[in-house]
Amino acid sequence: MQQAIHERRTDVLGIQAPIECYRICSSSHRAALPHYHEYIEFIYADEDCCVDAWVAGQTVNIKKGDMLIINSNAAHTFFTVSAPSKYICIKAMPDVIYSSDNFFYDFKYVIPFFENNLISYQHFSADALEGAEIPTLFKSALNEQTAKNYGYEISLKSLVLRIFLWVVRYRYSIGISQTPESEDSYENSKLIQRSVEYINENYADVNEALAAELVNMSYSHYSRQFKKAMGKSFCEYLTVTRINAAERLLLTTSMSVTDIALSTGFATSSHFIEKFKKLKGITPSKYRQIWVKKEN
Repeated sequence: MQQAIHERRTDVLGIQAPIECYRICSSSHRAALPHYHEYIEFIYADEDCCVDAWVAGQTVNIKKGDMLIINSNAAHTFFTVSAPSKYICIKAMPDVIYSSDNFFYDFKYVIPFFENNLISYQHFSADALEGAEIPTLFKSALNEQTAKNYGYEISLKSLVLRIFLWVVRYRYSIGISQTPESEDSYENSKLIQRSVEYINENYADVNEALAAELVNMSYSHYSRQFKKAMGKSFCEYLTVTRINAAERLLLTTSMSVTDIALSTGFATSSHFIEKFKKLKGITPSKYRQIWVKKEN
């Protein structure tokens, strides 16, 4: 079995490009290897297309006029259902969209989606995009990347931000928003985000009491504020974070299921298997075997 790829792209100077844009034309029905990367991936099917995107164990069908956004570090790959299929792909590093220097705006608009490990992707149908400028923005990005005129990198960044602006406003229009309601709420949210960053980096060893202590909150207050900010309890968030990390190890290493369970913070392999199956619908071993079958 070939292992999945932790993808890192660099330019001629060996530096990771913050934004890339290119057209995909898939003429093969064979699945590509699953992979993951730090980029946030924006996909728009501007021409005839019928592709199944496999993202974190879930399958999403992409047809002409659809847009798919895949979150940073979510394991994914693509199966061409109808060949040839064409679509435009933009990959942007998270700091293209947000940075810690503008926390208020990041928490208000960005963090609820891109910093939430509970969300692996978001799919927008052609109907949802009707009348939007999304097609024009993707085509403009592709033209900028192809021509590489002076300052094209700035233009690419502005186009990515405009795509993201549409996403923010669309989510707001259908009632999905997590905006701090007051100064106190904002300060609490800022502390919760600090703890989330710690959880994401130390998921194998962290617990709720430690996370609460880290931000100088009582256990009960932290628990309430965490659920308010993230939409899920601490335990739910930590479990998903650990399962996501285990998923990447299943795809990229030959570690045993037991070793993966222990390295990602589960006390026993049976508990890990139970939680993995609940979230992914299959056991870790069967999940790994999928790619053996795909390659045969």
